[in-house]
Amino acid sequence: MIFRDKLKELMKQAKLSQRSFASKYSIPTQTVEQWCAGTRTPPVYVQGFVVRELEREIRNQNVWNNENPVEKSSYINEDAPKFYFPSDFSASRGSLFMLDLFCGAGGFSVGASWAGFTPVFGLDYYMPAIDTWRKHHPQATSCLGDIRQVDPAEIKAKLVEAGVDHINLCTAGIPCQGFSHGNRKRAEEDERNFLFIEFMRYIKVFCDSFRVFNIRRKRTAR
Repeated sequence: MIFRDKLKELMKQAKLSQRSFASKYSIPTQTVEQWCAGTRTPPVYVQGFVVRELEREIRNQNVWNNENPVEKSSYINEDAPKFYFPSDFSASRGSLFMLDLFCGAGGFSVGASWAGFTPVFGLDYYMPAIDTWRKHHPQATSCLGDIRQVDPAEIKAKLVEAGVDHINLCTAGIPCQGFSHGNRKRAEEDERNFLFIEFMRYIKVFCDSFRVFNIRRKRTAR
């Protein structure tokens, strides 16, 4: 990734505008604007300093805070979903195809690949996770975004265009923080507790049957 794009991406994650970034690090605003526009590129050692400082700023924003009911990471994409449709994607006839929802870094997809499945779609709203998933499955389609904003019928249409006319397996690492006894902030009203409903939307579109593995408290929670 070139410095211009890296800078803009990190500034977005750090929730810093060009003006606030310039003020925070005592850099002329015009210089920052030129860096972001790509009309001027700083020396490599300056690039390294800027990237390290912004990454430190992002880490500091992600510190656990007992006063917050639910942690909000700056790596979460709260904007419109971003889709990745590789131009060289093609389906092999007779393959076992799978979807990986709430895919995280792709543990389900890797395991399923070892078992003979071909991951064709991954979805998560956490940027480092979807970046990792895409690295391991560069020829599959994927989405960085909130599953509640993604229409499964649209995904199915895109996959059919690429030759995926059936789905054999649909996995989902549905969030369980609101139920987990290891979470000191667990709460039955946590909005993530109801995301299994989004999984069911995809099941209705793609699959004829499903199985759900229970997490302690999830089955009994109101």
